[in-house]
Amino acid sequence: MTAQVTEFAAEPAVVSAIEDWRSWLAHERRISGHTLDAYSRDLKGFLNHAAEHLGYPPGLQDLEALSPADFRGYLARRNTDGLSRASTARAMSTLRNFFKFLERQGLAVNAAIGAVKTPKVPRAVPKALDEVDALEAVETIGGLHDEPWLAKRDTAVLLLLYGCGLRIGEALGLNRGQAPDPAKGEDSMVVTGKGN
Repeated sequence: MTAQVTEFAAEPAVVSAIEDWRSWLAHERRISGHTLDAYSRDLKGFLNHAAEHLGYPPGLQDLEALSPADFRGYLARRNTDGLSRASTARAMSTLRNFFKFLERQGLAVNAAIGAVKTPKVPRAVPKALDEVDALEAVETIGGLHDEPWLAKRDTAVLLLLYGCGLRIGEALGLNRGQAPDPAKGEDSMVVTGKGN
């Protein structure tokens, strides 16, 4: 772990704090190795930016003295470099986490980071399954249960979701009394969704 941490452009006290932070993330928070590497890259990028901005590797007092404009400059740099909003949002989350750790350890307090808004990440619209994938899902779901009634129930729910365009909450909210009764000449039902 130490070999990777020594690559940070920072004074020894900051590097030591980073080692403690990484150890805390790995052992107390139990985050995965991939997440720890991503957080470390995010922090390294920020500290390299800070060292370039300040003209020297930052110490704990330098981190404490950073202003909202300094953090916004970092965000602007990432934007200029063409990094995605999602990546930048994660980087800001990493910084907030690290600065909270510094504060809890009594090493540095910087309220300015709280004044910086994280870039909004656009939500991806879910894509519908194509016909082949939908049929495969319906066939597969039926084979997941040993109890025939559970297989039929799950198959019916999937058919409602895909075939009728119901949302999961609408499909799960249906009850037996709402089912059409062929004896009464009923062959369809109306589901009132979002916004009536």
